[in-house]
Amino acid sequence: MISHEGFVKRIEGNKVVVEITSASACAGCHANSACSMADMQNKEIEIDTPVQDFQTGENVEITGKETQGLKAVFLGYLFPFFIVLITLILLLSITNDEAISGIGSLVSLIPYYFILYIMRNRLKKTFTFQIKKLP
Repeated sequence: MISHEGFVKRIEGNKVVVEITSASACAGCHANSACSMADMQNKEIEIDTPVQDFQTGENVEITGKETQGLKAVFLGYLFPFFIVLITLILLLSITNDEAISGIGSLVSLIPYYFILYIMRNRLKKTFTFQIKKLP
């Protein structure tokens, strides 16, 4: 299970919006003073919950399945990498022009991310989190 601590930022009907601070791996390192605050990001996570006993500003913990993280990495990084790589090889073999092949392979990502954007509501149902109060 993946878990993060955060706080309830707002409540909208059956949705609780939790803000978490995501830190890079070096933030926990002994030399983290050399790292900048740019290594930390605030993220908002929307969680559907029928339980209405949360209050704004309350500290909570959200948990999700580890397989969701792997799926997110695949959709966000690995699959686009393979799209670029395959498109680059194909265009390079067809055109023999590195500039056109490079630009074409990057442009090939536009339809992919557009499809992800269109499917965002379906993906929200796939990536679900549970919320619980912290003591």
